[in-house]
Amino acid sequence: MSKKNLFILIILFSAIIYLCNNRSIFLILGNKFIYFYHYFLCNYSINDKKIYYGKQDLKFDKNLIKTINKYGKRDINIDFVKSKTFNFYDIQKHCNYYVEKLYNNEFLNKVSNILDVSTIYFQDPDKNPMNFVIKLYKKNSFFDYHFDDNYSLGTRYTIVIPLYYNRYNMSNLKIINKNNREETVKIAIGNFIIYKGGKIYHCVSKQHERGVRLSLIINLTTNKEKNFVGNCIESFTSIGRS
Repeated sequence: MSKKNLFILIILFSAIIYLCNNRSIFLILGNKFIYFYHYFLCNYSINDKKIYYGKQDLKFDKNLIKTINKYGKRDINIDFVKSKTFNFYDIQKHCNYYVEKLYNNEFLNKVSNILDVSTIYFQDPDKNPMNFVIKLYKKNSFFDYHFDDNYSLGTRYTIVIPLYYNRYNMSNLKIINKNNREETVKIAIGNFIIYKGGKIYHCVSKQHERGVRLSLIINLTTNKEKNFVGNCIESFTSIGRS
C-alpha cells in the first residue's frame, strides 16, 4: 500500500472516531471503512475467491442451542447483523469440547495441508476473543454483506464449521463469486470450508421464523504481527467487543 493510500485511511478512520459519540454509529461507520479499505485499496486475484473444503467430525448436543440462546451475547449493530454469539471464553466456559477439539496444532496442521501453506496461526483470544466464536441464527437473524477485517501482515483465512441446521433453516452463507454473481455456499454437517474472508464479499441470509443455524467460525492468519493500520484500529475496535 502506498503512503498516499495509508494517509487516506488514517484520515478517514480519524473522522469516524471523531464523529462517533455512540457505539452503534461507530460500528456502522467502521463497517463502511472496512468495505472501503478492502474494495478500493486491496489488490485481488482470481485465487483469492477460492473456497477450500475439509472434513471434521464433531459431537453436538442440542442443549447448546438453549445455552447460547440464554447466555449468548446479542449483536450491538442490529441493522447490520442479528444473531447470538459465544466468543472464545464463552465457549471455554459452556462448551469447552470445541476448544479442546479444534484449538490445537493438529487442527492447524490439517488446515495448513488443505491450503498448502507452510505456517498458519490462531489469532490471540486475549486481544480479540471474537476470532473463535459460535453463532446462533434463529428467527429473522442475519448478517449483512461485509468483508472480514484483516490488519495482520499475513493472509487471513476464515473457517466455517456448521454444527446444526434444522429443516426450516434459510440462513446460508452467500458470497459474490469470481464472476461477480451471488452464490450460495452449502456446507454439510461434518464438513467445513475455508476462504479469504477479507477478500470475498459475503453475508448470511435472513433466517426463517422457525429456522435454526449454529456455526463455529475460526479466523486464522499466516502472520500474527499487525500492520500499522491494524495496530491503530485494534485499540479502537475493542469498543465493540464487550
